[in-house]
Amino acid sequence: ITGSLGIGTTSPSRVLQIKSAGANATQIGLIDNDSTNEVFQVGQQSDGDCFVAIRADDGTTKISFDASGNSFLNGGNVGIGTDSPTELVEIFSTSASTALEISSGQASTTTGESKIVLRSLHSASGTTYSRSEIGSLGVAGGDSDLIFRTTTDNNGPQERMRITSEGKIGIGTTSPDAPLTIHNSSDPEIRFGYSASQDH
Repeated sequence: ITGSLGIGTTSPSRVLQIKSAGANATQIGLIDNDSTNEVFQVGQQSDGDCFVAIRADDGTTKISFDASGNSFLNGGNVGIGTDSPTELVEIFSTSASTALEISSGQASTTTGESKIVLRSLHSASGTTYSRSEIGSLGVAGGDSDLIFRTTTDNNGPQERMRITSEGKIGIGTTSPDAPLTIHNSSDPEIRFGYSASQDH
């Protein structure tokens, strides 16, 4: 079969082309086999922009893409580079390339903290694998402080360094009062050396 098929149009420019019936209308629908609920929809919103919706068999929208409105995924975990995600969003890379990059052209105005968590897959006992947090990078919204954390097996995430919104750097302290503040309650704060036994 050659040529083009048009629905609602007499001059299709695609192999299959459907002319919209108007705004706020579903143009393509897949109905559940044992109910009248549509589980897949393609159409136009009331403003005329396109939408795609994937629904559960009870009619609940699980995935929605809207050209000008809200888009969301609410059907379980999302995996990129993996078909068995165990987290809400899991990105897995088998190469040395960057697995995730987050950037923003405008500073956050929220008072909470945005955080990127790094996890490592390791063997806790034999061949039983588990994920452990090895570090995180966070931005405290109210102050826009940049916070670096690392984690050991026996402790939860511990803050190691902070760059404040004023440009001050704190190591071992959450409130540096100089361009560089280093604080340690036990060991020397700064150590220079060329071997473990000889420090200068």
